[in-house]
Amino acid sequence: MATQHLSGPRKIKLDDDDVALVCLLKNGSYYVDDLLAHHRALGIKSFLFIDNGSDDDTCAKLAAHSDVTTVSNTLPVARFETRLRSQIARNTVKGGWFLFVDSDELFEFINGAGRTIQDYTRYCSDHGFDAVVAQCLDLVSDCPLSETSDWSFKKSISEFHWYSLNCIENFDYHDQAVGFAWFLRSNTISNPDIKMKYGGIRKELFGENPSLSSHRLVKNARHITIYSHPHSSSNVNCADFSMLLRHYKFAGDYYARERRQLDDKIWDHGEDERRMAVINDRSFVFSAAQLHRFDAADQLVDQGFLHCSETFLSRFPPVSGSGKEQA
Repeated sequence: MATQHLSGPRKIKLDDDDVALVCLLKNGSYYVDDLLAHHRALGIKSFLFIDNGSDDDTCAKLAAHSDVTTVSNTLPVARFETRLRSQIARNTVKGGWFLFVDSDELFEFINGAGRTIQDYTRYCSDHGFDAVVAQCLDLVSDCPLSETSDWSFKKSISEFHWYSLNCIENFDYHDQAVGFAWFLRSNTISNPDIKMKYGGIRKELFGENPSLSSHRLVKNARHITIYSHPHSSSNVNCADFSMLLRHYKFAGDYYARERRQLDDKIWDHGEDERRMAVINDRSFVFSAAQLHRFDAADQLVDQGFLHCSETFLSRFPPVSGSGKEQA
């Protein structure tokens, strides 16, 4: 696979507990500054961006950061997503762990206040875990798209307070009904309470049925097949806790962005068409049978969306005063 390094060190070398964030993006300038700031605050020191043909100032923005390596590859993402992420990550990063995120995602740990990502990778190593199941939570605003389209990503993060837990279907980790079960067959799950989830607010509003569960934090070990599927790695022992991916899919000028993706035929899964058939125009406002106000990942344990073991809680007890009451 032909690649070209645009900026940053040609190789990223990590200590055992350190993490390289890996992000595949195109025209992601809107997200870059806040994506970097959020994950730096969690202890990540190395970032690998795979640029898929941006024609905005994404690459110029990334080149300004000494902790960022950018690699360009314009293979069509609909066909080559797994190879783009896995091969470039393996060729560039040596040692440590990978955290795979999209440009509109921010990750968060249970009881993470005041702790770093290295605390959690060290816990995983101590217990023989080499992957963590992430659960994706779509966050929305209660304002019309016409109002939110001009918001910066930073403002969207602070104002997209709301989520729904309706229309979520749970499957046991090795249930053959999971759409990518074949890629999970060599894996183990340390906590059977952690389920593979489908649906959520996108099913409730648009009728699509996205997979919400994936392996995003994965050890960079030779026996692991990283990104064997867009939602999994293979030959892993999954940890006894799940982590949260806060998903801001609808931030910024979502309407224009989605229309552009439809015109460019970026994806072929049909989800874009289903969403736009409902949204119609920028007067659209997100609503659901019941919306919850988001404050921290911790509240999602009580709601059964995230899970952790007693062993995990003995290492990572709640930090007093770190959470807020949910609406």
